[in-house]
Amino acid sequence: MKKMKLLKLNPMKIASPLEFKPIMPIGETKEGIPEEKFGAPMGGINLGLGPQKRVLPDAGNQPDPTPEKIREYKKNQFKTVEKVVLDSLRKHPQDVLHGSQSLKKLLPQYSRNPQDWDILSPMEKKRALALEAEIDRRAGCNIAETRYMEIPKVSMTPDDPRDSKELYQVVTPLISGDPSIDVMDRPKGIHTIRRNGITHESLQDQYDKAKKRQMIQPTKAHKARSDQMDIERYWESKGKKIRR
Repeated sequence: MKKMKLLKLNPMKIASPLEFKPIMPIGETKEGIPEEKFGAPMGGINLGLGPQKRVLPDAGNQPDPTPEKIREYKKNQFKTVEKVVLDSLRKHPQDVLHGSQSLKKLLPQYSRNPQDWDILSPMEKKRALALEAEIDRRAGCNIAETRYMEIPKVSMTPDDPRDSKELYQVVTPLISGDPSIDVMDRPKGIHTIRRNGITHESLQDQYDKAKKRQMIQPTKAHKARSDQMDIERYWESKGKKIRR
C-alpha cells in the first residue's frame, strides 16, 4: 500500500490596511477642470462618503487676510453675501434663484430662516468665480474660495431632467458658520417666474422637488416637508385646491 503524500500549505498573506487603496480615477468636468473622484460603488450611488471637492485657483487677486480684515468681514458677512448674490441675479436674468432663499422671497410666510444660497446658471463655473472675486473685493482680502463639488447620486431612481449635474460652491473657510453659495448648472427642464427683478424657480417645480426629497433624502425630509406645507398654505390662501 502506497503512502499518501501530505501537501504542505503555505500560510496566506493578509494585506495590511495600508495596502488597500481607494480607486480614484482622474476625470474632467465639462469646463476642463481636472477632478479626482472616488470610484462610486453600486452603480454610482453614494454610500455616505460625502461629495468630493477640489478647490479652484484664486479668482479674487486680493492680499492674504489679516486678523483685522477677518474680524471686519465677519461682522457683516450675511449682509455682504446677500448683497453680492442679489446684485448678480439682477444683472444676469438667465440665472435662477431656488431653494429656501427663493421661497423666503416668494412666500409671505416662510417657516425657516435660511443662510445659504442656491443658484442655477448656464455659466455656473464663471458665475461662481465672479461671486468669489466680488466677495474678496468687498472684504479687501482673499477670504473666499470656490470649490468644485461632486454631486452624489442618492437614489436608484432615474435622473430628473430638472436636476443639476455640476456644482461650484463659494465659501469663506476661515469663518465658521459662513453662508455658502451653491452655483449649479441650469437644467433645461425647469420653469421660472420673475419677482422684483430676480428670476426664481417656479413654486410648482420647487413644490415637486420638496415632495421628492422627502422620499429619497431622509436627512432633508424635515426641511422639505416644511417647505411643502408653506407652499400649500400660500396656494390655499389664493383659493387653489391642493391634491394630496
